[in-house]
Amino acid sequence: ELKKEQDPERKEQIKSALTRLKHQIESFKESEKKQDLSNKLKKIANDDAKEGKKPHFVNKSEQKILVLAEKYKELKKSGKIEQFLAKKRKKQLSKEKKNFYTKHLRFV
Repeated sequence: ELKKEQDPERKEQIKSALTRLKHQIESFKESEKKQDLSNKLKKIANDDAKEGKKPHFVNKSEQKILVLAEKYKELKKSGKIEQFLAKKRKKQLSKEKKNFYTKHLRFV
């Protein structure tokens, strides 16, 4: 449908709808992974409690770390880890520069 369309406004609408759907699918998959991880951790804690051991309930910060570790493993498998880390470094540098200038301009 996108290839057949002649109207540029309609093409843009189709493109934006397509990208929106792709982002929705990605976010759904990501939330599904988070839910699976939390379910797995709850099951482990329940199993420990049933065995008579002291269960270790994972808090949100630990869950975030586990999700990030899983993400890095997937990126490493697909070979995109370098690209991801480069983007992250670039973003962090721009934030630091912005903060540096705003802090120093206040005192001048």
